Amino acid sequence: MPLSDLIAFRYLFSKKSTHAINLISGISVIGFGVGAFAIIIVLSTMNGFEHLVSQMVNNFDAELKISHKEKKVFKLNSNQMEKMNLLKDVEVWSSVLEDKAVVMYNGRQEVVQVKGIQQNALEIRGFDSSIIAGGLDLQQDSVNLALFGSGVANSLGISVNSGFRSVEFFVPKRTKTYRSINPMNNLNYLQLWTGGIFQIHPEIDDSYVLCGLSKARKLFGYKNAISSVEVMVSDKKQLHKVKNALKEIFGSQFWVETQKEQNRSLYKIFKSEKWISFSILTFILLIAGFNLIGNLSMLVFEKKHDLAVLKSLGMGDRSIQLIFLKEGFLVSLLGGIGGLSLGLLLLLAHQYFGLLKLEGAVVDYYPVKIIPRDILIVLLSNLALGFLLSIYPSINAPKNASF
Repeated sequence: MPLSDLIAFRYLFSKKSTHAINLISGISVIGFGVGAFAIIIVLSTMNGFEHLVSQMVNNFDAELKISHKEKKVFKLNSNQMEKMNLLKDVEVWSSVLEDKAVVMYNGRQEVVQVKGIQQNALEIRGFDSSIIAGGLDLQQDSVNLALFGSGVANSLGISVNSGFRSVEFFVPKRTKTYRSINPMNNLNYLQLWTGGIFQIHPEIDDSYVLCGLSKARKLFGYKNAISSVEVMVSDKKQLHKVKNALKEIFGSQFWVETQKEQNRSLYKIFKSEKWISFSILTFILLIAGFNLIGNLSMLVFEKKHDLAVLKSLGMGDRSIQLIFLKEGFLVSLLGGIGGLSLGLLLLLAHQYFGLLKLEGAVVDYYPVKIIPRDILIVLLSNLALGFLLSIYPSINAPKNASF
C-alpha cells in the first residue's frame, strides 16, 4: 500500500486530539451518505413510474406502427398484405383507422379521438389489464360496443352500469357540397354502446375511444382506407429485424416506428425530469459536502507537526497533498457506500413488502425499479464531489507543515 494511502486511512479512523474534528468527520461521512441515499431513492422511484407508465402505454400502442409520411389515410395492397403474412416473427398485424369525432351522451358532448381496431389485436397485446370497468369486447352478438378512456367517460358521465348506455358519434361528411339545409344530414352518424372503460395515461384516457374497424370506417366514410398498420411480434429480440423487413415492404414513403418512437415526448419528459431531479439533489449534496473542506482544513492544522516530520524525512509536497485528497476520497466513498447500501435495502424491502402505499392510483404501492447504472452514477458523483472539495485544503497542506 502506498504511504499516502496508509496515512490517509489512519488519519480517517484514528482519534483526533480535538473532538470537534472527529465530529465534523462523522458529519461529512453522514452528509455524503444521506445524499447518496436520497438520490438513489428518488432515481429508483422515477424509474418505477417510468416503467409503470411504459407498460401501460405499451398495452395501448403496438410494438411496431406503420403510417404514411404524407397522407392521412392510405390503402393496403395485396402484395403488402401477403408479404406481412409471410414474416414468421409477426404474431399479428391489424389495420387501424383513427380520427377525431364529436361524441354525445345524455346531453353532454366531447371531441374525442376514435380509433377503429380489430378485436384480436387488443387481445394479443394484453389490453385487458388496462380495463377498469366492463370488458374488452368490441361486439357482443349484434350489439356494437366501444371502449372509453377513463377521462372521456368521466367528462361524459358514462358508466357501464348505467341503464342509459347508448353513445352517439358525429363526423362531418367528407364531401364539400352539402345538399341539405338540415345540418344533421351533413354529418356521418354512428351509435355504439359502452362495452368498457380503460385507464392507461391521462393523455390517452382523456381523448381516446376504441371501436371496431368496420364501425370506424362507417363513421369516417371510408371503404378500405386506413390510417396505420399496427404489428405485434412473437419474439421481441427480433423487433428491429421485423422493423427493417417492414421498411423494405412499404418503402421510404412510410414510417415504421417502435413503441418508444411512437411516444418520444413521453420518454423525453421522464428522462428530463429524472436528470433534473438528479442535478438538484447533487447540488444539495455539494452544499452539504462543504463541511468536508472545514474538516480537512482542521485536520491539516492538527497534523502540521506530523507533516513537518514527513517533509524532513524527504516526503515531497505532492505526496503530502495526495494524503488529504485521498482522505476526502475515503470520506465520500464511505458515505456513498453506506448511503447506497441503506437506500438499496429500503428499496428491496419496499419491492417485497410494499412499505409505502399509493392512494387513488392504478397500483397499490409506489413503483420502484433499481437500475445498476444509477448506482454507479450515484457513487461516481459522490467520489467526484469528494475529490473536488478536497482540492483546496490539500493544496494548502504543505504550506502548513511546521514544528
